[in-house]
Amino acid sequence: MNRPRRDVRIILVAVGVWTSAALVVLNDVRAAYLLLGVAVILWLLHFVAARLWQRRRRLTVLSIVATMSFGGLFGALASAVHVVNRDDPDLVTVIDGNEPVTATVEVRSRPRQSQWQESTYLFNGLLRAIAIDDTELHGAWRIRLIGKGSEWAQITYRRQMVVEGSIWRGEATGLTAAVMRVGGVVERDPAPAYHRWAHSVRERTQDAVDAVSPPESGLIPALAIGDRTALDDELSDVFRETGLVHLTVTSGYHVGIVTGAVFVILLCLRIGVGGRVVACVVALLAFNLIVGPAPSVLRASVMAGMALLALAIGRPRAAPQALAAAVVLLVLFDPALALDPGFCLSVAATMGLLVWAFDWARRLRLRGWPTPVALALTVAASTQVAVTPILAGWGEGVSWVSVPVNLVAAVAAAPAVLLSILVAVIASISVDYGAMVAEVAAVPVRFLVWLAETGSAVPHGTFPWPRGWGGAVLVSVIVAVVWLVAKTRRRRVVFTVMTLMMLGAVLLVVVRPATPESWVVTMCDVGQGDAFVVPGDEGAIVIDAGPHPAAMDACLNDLGVDAVELFIVSHFHMDHVGGAAALNRGREVRAMLVPPAAGAEQGYELVGKHLPTPIRYRAQPGETHRYGATTVEVLGPPKVEWSGTRSDANNNSTVVRIEVDGTRLLFPGDVELAAQERLWRRKVDLSADIVKVPHHGSAYQSDEFLDRTGASTALIGVGAGNRHGHPDRSVIRRLESLGMTLWRSDRHGQVNLTTS
Repeated sequence: MNRPRRDVRIILVAVGVWTSAALVVLNDVRAAYLLLGVAVILWLLHFVAARLWQRRRRLTVLSIVATMSFGGLFGALASAVHVVNRDDPDLVTVIDGNEPVTATVEVRSRPRQSQWQESTYLFNGLLRAIAIDDTELHGAWRIRLIGKGSEWAQITYRRQMVVEGSIWRGEATGLTAAVMRVGGVVERDPAPAYHRWAHSVRERTQDAVDAVSPPESGLIPALAIGDRTALDDELSDVFRETGLVHLTVTSGYHVGIVTGAVFVILLCLRIGVGGRVVACVVALLAFNLIVGPAPSVLRASVMAGMALLALAIGRPRAAPQALAAAVVLLVLFDPALALDPGFCLSVAATMGLLVWAFDWARRLRLRGWPTPVALALTVAASTQVAVTPILAGWGEGVSWVSVPVNLVAAVAAAPAVLLSILVAVIASISVDYGAMVAEVAAVPVRFLVWLAETGSAVPHGTFPWPRGWGGAVLVSVIVAVVWLVAKTRRRRVVFTVMTLMMLGAVLLVVVRPATPESWVVTMCDVGQGDAFVVPGDEGAIVIDAGPHPAAMDACLNDLGVDAVELFIVSHFHMDHVGGAAALNRGREVRAMLVPPAAGAEQGYELVGKHLPTPIRYRAQPGETHRYGATTVEVLGPPKVEWSGTRSDANNNSTVVRIEVDGTRLLFPGDVELAAQERLWRRKVDLSADIVKVPHHGSAYQSDEFLDRTGASTALIGVGAGNRHGHPDRSVIRRLESLGMTLWRSDRHGQVNLTTS
């Protein structure tokens, strides 16, 4: 008996909408015009071909392309409207004035504490009006706000405020028109009653989990409602490394548990289909109010709504089509979702689950596997296969640990999340009873913590992989080859050969010679952050450690570093020290060179926590440290700390010039205009052969500073598609005009420079 063919038209439309939206948002409105023209041409070709050829097989490929272009048309139109609004010339004129402004803003996200700066909170908003001098503009522009002080943590969703502060252009990609650092609130309107209720539920949940000791007390709110404010940064990194981060970010998994629990309870009470559907919709709305409008929750909620609608009208098996319809609706409503990492991973994982997991489980059951074991294995494997190309493309590496970790986690994940959600539900009524449930929830949560920490400790758990489109395509090709091999008759022989090849690759990664000959410096690929390694005498000298331990550990393993003679901290922002825990993973750290904390206490405490024993040298201009043929000369910060600048932590960066076998390297940290100007005006010798461009190539650069280095090579540590717009185009043009060869970690990955 042949299976009925699935209607994939809505899936093709979703692909077209998503692709066109991403292209337009990444570029400008001209991309929309180009896509519209291509769509019209494809439709005309399909129309003509349909007249010339009557046989349907000849039209299959062209029909697929035409259907995708149909979605592309609407995606381009929707994105063009947002891009035109983002690039409003009147708003750009006001922003470029670099003057203090007064703005009316509507809060559109929950405040999130910055991992880079202490007591600093980030949230998104809608700019309704902006006034500067005698000029006042009204509209609806997306804006990102930065507020310093604990009072910003209490800002509730949908609240409208009048604020004062400085404003500048938004990120290079995305739909954010501006970024505003707010100094204070002039006046504010109360949030709607239902949002105040949601805020009180989050606060009462935090009060209830205070009865549990950390780290469980920080993890329960994250598992329940995505509240990560009390979640330990190190634990968050460990969950990300082992593929369990989806549990701490509200997503379809949580939506499924909420709706599933409500559905089963009402089914046991023998409530009809209509009543169950209505109750699930109410539960979805309440859950969305409490957790906020996260992209993954929106996607999952819309899909759940589609699934409930399909159930109500008698089509319960149209899940892939429901997912595609959810993608179409959400991307048309908010084209920026097409580039949101969480949204991409969430959709990919869900599609992998729907397309592969149950089919694979059925095949295992036919071979005698118990149904729970088969489903646990195939759910973990299918979602990991689906998201691996995306993770590889973003430079996260390819993890082989995440599948077994997720397989074991399946035992405790559902009870942990369900009990954590129950904590929030009970705490909204009684904090005391919620605390009692929290004690019970802590048992499976404690197991998840142990499992994540154990998986993270596995050596070489994440393999380095080419980043960008090349890495994503390479993984996709491998997955496709494995799938095709599985269809062949001699798959056992082929799989045996492939397994032996994979074991050989593992051995090459683990035992291969590490340090290249005539090695001078390595720029580690750590994403949006800095991490550099130079040779010492009996070990290596490390300058900064990037934002995440996993990436830093992979770089040091790749170079075969088993001892760190000197760890130089440029400054204590988390994109430079967040990965410090990796330095003492089986390595000895002997000494540290550090600047003042300068307001970055969070990073300062993190370094002290993970590296408590090494000798600490306070960076003082004029000092010199020698390690064999390598000399470290300290040029900054000044003895009198910078204070009151745009970023005191950046301007108080440790500035060093390191000479390795006659090659001079300048590492200025993230010094900005004020500190750069002070260095060259005081005639500090900045000459070097290789320069690390300050602050990831941001616009805060002094041309004179770059000129005086006289360097022939420039290094920029930067994350692909970062929201800060680094590196700035003007800086790139300046480096090119100076004749420097530019190496960027977002495009070139890990860079090893040698003298040969």
